[in-house]
Amino acid sequence: SNSMSGFTQRRQKRARQRVNDDMQRLEAELYAGQQVRLANRVGDLCFGVCVNSFQTARLTPSEEICTIHCIEKWARFTDRMQHVVLAHQQESIRQQQQAAQAAQAK
Repeated sequence: SNSMSGFTQRRQKRARQRVNDDMQRLEAELYAGQQVRLANRVGDLCFGVCVNSFQTARLTPSEEICTIHCIEKWARFTDRMQHVVLAHQQESIRQQQQAAQAAQAK
């Protein structure tokens, strides 16, 4: 019975690992999809703000500069936001670890 119990525990551990792996893969796919949709929305937004005339097939120099600046500004903002979110996540993990250590010390 004890060997059966060990077998069951190993099997459950492998199943949990597979679920965790699947969840991480799905999360990565979702994030990638969100990034593509967001980039498309930003491109549409910048185009709508910067392009005023459809008299020619090409962007005017001012439209091109505006579009580049708009997209670069979004990229800088996104980078700053990712740093803020990462710092918040790290602080949250640190606090959880401290709480767990305090609970174990009791």
